[in-house]
Amino acid sequence: MKISRLDVLTACWHAAQHNSDYSNIGKIEYELAKYIQNNHNLSKEEFFLKYINRTINISFIPTSDAYKRYGDNITISVRINTDAENIIKSYCANEKCSFGRIIVNATSPTLAKDKLAELAEIGFNTQDIAEIYCC
Repeated sequence: MKISRLDVLTACWHAAQHNSDYSNIGKIEYELAKYIQNNHNLSKEEFFLKYINRTINISFIPTSDAYKRYGDNITISVRINTDAENIIKSYCANEKCSFGRIIVNATSPTLAKDKLAELAEIGFNTQDIAEIYCC
């Protein structure tokens, strides 16, 4: 099993949250912010093409906006919406991928209604995603 840089940063960040003597929390948060900024592992197009009409578990990177808004992870069933349609049409026309904020129409057995509403209004950045698992 290969341990990624994100795995190490995440483990250190979680450990630092429970240790008030840990002095490198700022450096870890800086490195996580840098990782998020450069995270091009999943484009908006790939997200919708792979996960429409599927139930998935999304883990967010600690300190990311999505992590702060939705927590460590969410389980949702992704449904088609106007944002998804436009992103897919654009990809089919020019086959270019983009990264950034997506608006997600979803249902969830565990996510509160206000958080589902936020997904539909605010969404999240694809760069905030650590991992996605299909359920």
